[in-house]
Amino acid sequence: MLRFVFRRRNPISSMQGTRPKEEHPMTTAWIWACAALAVLAATPLLYAALCLAVAHRMTTPRRVQALADPAWSGFGALRRVGFTPRHGRLPLAASFLAAPDARAAVLFVHGKDCCRGGEVRVSTEPLVRALHDDGVSVLLLDLRGHGDSAPSRMSYGIHETDDVLGAVDWLRGQGFGVGHIGVFAASMGGAGVLRAALREEAIGPLVLDSTYADFATMIEGQFSALTGLPRLFLPGALAASRWLIGADVRGIRPVDDAKALHGRPVLVIHADGDPFVPVAHARRLALAAQGELWVTPGEHHLASFRDAPVRYVQRVAGFFDQHLGRPVIVHPAAFSDAA
Repeated sequence: MLRFVFRRRNPISSMQGTRPKEEHPMTTAWIWACAALAVLAATPLLYAALCLAVAHRMTTPRRVQALADPAWSGFGALRRVGFTPRHGRLPLAASFLAAPDARAAVLFVHGKDCCRGGEVRVSTEPLVRALHDDGVSVLLLDLRGHGDSAPSRMSYGIHETDDVLGAVDWLRGQGFGVGHIGVFAASMGGAGVLRAALREEAIGPLVLDSTYADFATMIEGQFSALTGLPRLFLPGALAASRWLIGADVRGIRPVDDAKALHGRPVLVIHADGDPFVPVAHARRLALAAQGELWVTPGEHHLASFRDAPVRYVQRVAGFFDQHLGRPVIVHPAAFSDAA
């Protein structure tokens, strides 16, 4: 027993007993395999999350204050009105400026992240004043989700068509008939206006500033610049936006709508250096509508009014003065109540 108690321990055996175990090569491979599988499993989820975030931002308007320019205070007769889209109950806000013994009316429709009174990202008060002084009443519309209208996602012209038609219905209720309603539209607003013009014969002359001819072509060229993501995320973002708004924005082709407006007076305005919607879109729209094209030397989106306001007012007011109240040659078969 004493020999057992006092037996010297073998130092080599002791050292071997405390030596850490070496990892088996299969263990390391298994860890790396699991990590790779985890990355592969997470990649679709990350892609979907990024696409949904982009779609959310693409379809969420940024609110700006309506009629913030002090110049609007000079219009004591400018009054707030409200109505709903032609097919819907969403409350829409607008401002109406009635001209004495008005012979016609012009509807103003803004674009993305703008509002009534600031359709071209600066105050349109000089243009409104010129039309009013010429005996034309003016209705300034806040599209859904913008200005003082009810919250809603943007659909880049699809659902906004009903907003435009609701405004036209309101004007018709004020006594303005076929051919006596003109529309001035900027950017995204022009897409909804062209779709509305195919469904409503009362809409006469159109002025379109910086409107895209084909949404898919426009967004393909701008996606990476707007989001900072490679274009491989674009299909997912468009699919997510379809889920959010219930419509496919890839089908928005104002150039096709313009082709059906032969005989309707159309003036297309665009800045030559527009980096967001290239001027080629304006050329396609004007050619399709057989309308007038005015290309200005501006270097920004919606730059034409800001860069040459006096000439712009003269050109647009003169266009409406020439064409409002005159018979419009259209294709009756094109009109329907389809949204």
